Order: sequence, then structure tokens, then C-alpha cells
Amino acid sequence: MDLTRIDGIDVTTALAVISEVGTDMSRFVTVKPKAVTAAAHKLARLIYTMLTKGEEYTDQGQHYYEERYRERVLRQLAKRAEKLGMQLLAAPQPA
Repeated sequence: MDLTRIDGIDVTTALAVISEVGTDMSRFVTVKPKAVTAAAHKLARLIYTMLTKGEEYTDQGQHYYEERYRERVLRQLAKRAEKLGMQLLAAPQPA
């Protein structure tokens, strides 16, 4: 499959989309899943910021995004625990 056959998508854009969404579409039940919208929204925000503020894009790397995801999941878990009258405690990390 060659995404660059779509008008307006060059190799760089195709690679950016694949890196954000991946190639395994089985996790998306329909064409309307939240992940696709979120990926499009993220790309739109990056483009807007670059064009309006003249800021260059710097890839933060996979570790940065994995850590942000981990923090988001922990916040959501803490909120769910609080609603149930519980408190989330971190387990000691092995050395």
C-alpha cells in the first residue's frame, strides 16, 4: 500500500502518519475511532503552531510519549480509585 498515491501526502507525511497510528488497523472498530481523530488533531496542532509561531518541530522521542501515556493512565486510575473511596499507592520499584 502506497499512501503517497493520495493527493497531498508525500513520503514524510506518510511516515508521520504511520509512526503516530501504526499499520495495524484491527484495533479500530470503525473509521470513526477516537485514536484516528486524536492523531489528526495532534498533527493539526503541530502544523498550526509551526505556521503561526514559526517554531520548529522537535521529535521528543518514543520514551517521552510513553512516559506521558503512563502519567495519563495513572491520573485516570487515581481518579477512579478516589471515586470508589480508595487511594492509589505506588509499589516499590525493583533495583
